[in-house]
Amino acid sequence: FAAGPATAYWARVRRLVARLGLRVGEDVHFLGYVDDAGLMGLLQAAGVVVNSARHDNGTFALIEAHHFGRPTASR
Repeated sequence: FAAGPATAYWARVRRLVARLGLRVGEDVHFLGYVDDAGLMGLLQAAGVVVNSARHDNGTFALIEAHHFGRPTASR
């Protein structure tokens, strides 16, 4: 699952998904904006949480993932 506003970055991610032969809606889901309750549900269901931020974003996603006992990968 990928969450966040539609930006030029996400357009590049969508091209990468296609180039890798992944299927949107099957292998990758672009969710757009996710509220706090939705985020907690995603974190609870996640097999792994990936933080691909190029710049420090406070690592809140990694802290939240840790709260739910999820493994993380960060750039």
